[in-house]
Amino acid sequence: MSRKTSMALWLLAGAALAATPTLIRRKMRPVVFPRVPVVRLRFQSGDGVELAGDLYATGREEMVILVHGFTSRKNSPKLVRIAERMSRDFDALAIDLRGHGESGGAYDLSLDAPTRDVVAAVRLARSLRYRKIALVGFSLGAASSVMAAAELGNLDALVSVACPAAPLTTATWHMAGMHLWRGWAYLMGTRIKGTGWWREFPVDVIDRIGAPALVVHCGKDGLIPLALSRRLFETARDPKEFLLLPGEAHADLGPDGEARVQDWLKRQLRDVL
Repeated sequence: MSRKTSMALWLLAGAALAATPTLIRRKMRPVVFPRVPVVRLRFQSGDGVELAGDLYATGREEMVILVHGFTSRKNSPKLVRIAERMSRDFDALAIDLRGHGESGGAYDLSLDAPTRDVVAAVRLARSLRYRKIALVGFSLGAASSVMAAAELGNLDALVSVACPAAPLTTATWHMAGMHLWRGWAYLMGTRIKGTGWWREFPVDVIDRIGAPALVVHCGKDGLIPLALSRRLFETARDPKEFLLLPGEAHADLGPDGEARVQDWLKRQLRDVL
């Protein structure tokens, strides 16, 4: 093999290696755009990070804020589909948490940082004069939504889907697994900085929330055990409901689950019996 051929092969191998994260990301975290008009918003978190959101504005007095999970974003196919569906009955605001999607900053793996982002989104909704506001969170977004609802105390409804409500592993495994989380985040295009810790968990604070709560468990969830979702539900105050979706994977609702969540929100926000 000539020197030039060898050099060309090394260059091709290097280019393929460099492109691998992008190809994996496009396959596992595809990005789509709404089929309906949205208002693209930029707003500030409580600690100076610029956040991005898409407002599906239909002129309603009620808003549903959608919060994605770890390494996802507001332009994931799932969140766009749910936002479009929600906009049939409410205005919907899909946000990018810090370090994700179009938002600035980096995620430090704590729960405090994304909670500040959700609080900022609720305050934005309040400034826009919405009469009623609900939070719908998925996985990390569910945990952040529970913490934000407990802090704010003035929401009208909360939907928690596949919430990591309490520690899933020992602290030793958690620290050893940091490198795995960081590697996964890098592949998915999420910006990570620092090694934050979850000081409190949703199960510690959900009893402070007076708003109606819907706790959703996905029956084929490989991360969140049913017992943990049950514990979160049992700790919550009334009024509350538990929704088990037997055929769904982690943080997925599926068509039936989406319809049932939307019907529940209509009962809470639109006084539909």
